[in-house]
Amino acid sequence: MIDADHSYDAVRADYDLVGARARLCMFHDINDRFVEEWPGNVGGVPRFWRELKNRLPPRVLHEFCCHSEGQAVMGIGVVDEGH
Repeated sequence: MIDADHSYDAVRADYDLVGARARLCMFHDINDRFVEEWPGNVGGVPRFWRELKNRLPPRVLHEFCCHSEGQAVMGIGVVDEGH
């Protein structure tokens, strides 16, 4: 489960170090406007998740983003390379 410190650089480093080698990798806060808008995060987890969606086949990506009151907060993303 990758959450890092929510910054883009930390999430990318964790994924490159461990997540890319894992059969199953999960991300927290893939659709969180607070994480994305925080200046130090440089887009954070949501930005990295969008990049993964652009380069991995859709069949290995799963999103769980049902938020109360339609707010973009939290969200779980799963990369399942062992489908």
